[in-house]
Amino acid sequence: MGITIEHIYALIALCSAIFSIFFYFRKPQEKLEVGQLLSNKDMETKATVLAQKEMESKAMLLANQVEIEKSSNEKRFFEIGRRLEEVMMTSQKEALKIDIKLDNFIHTQTVRNEEYSNQFTKLFTLLDERLPRNHNVS
Repeated sequence: MGITIEHIYALIALCSAIFSIFFYFRKPQEKLEVGQLLSNKDMETKATVLAQKEMESKAMLLANQVEIEKSSNEKRFFEIGRRLEEVMMTSQKEALKIDIKLDNFIHTQTVRNEEYSNQFTKLFTLLDERLPRNHNVS
């Protein structure tokens, strides 16, 4: 038995059939793997987008909290400044009242001291005139 052209054709047909079957089952496997890769990439992209959106929402929330805190602090500082101004004005008014009272007191004491001085002068003058003087001549 020798190798004839029919045997070669049969061998080629058999190889073709085997490769056809192999590629037939191989192609869906490749399509499935490519589909999975694309699906995985799509999922990663979606996960990245979701993570980015979550980070953006957290950043917005944090920015809102900072803005609210800033506004609250500005209100507090304004209120503290207003109260401090009120205290300063009240203390200045009270200091002015004390100055006026002190000036009145000093004026009153000065007048009294002058009166006492005048009375003492009169008293000493009277005493000098009425009491005899002892002149010790030695």
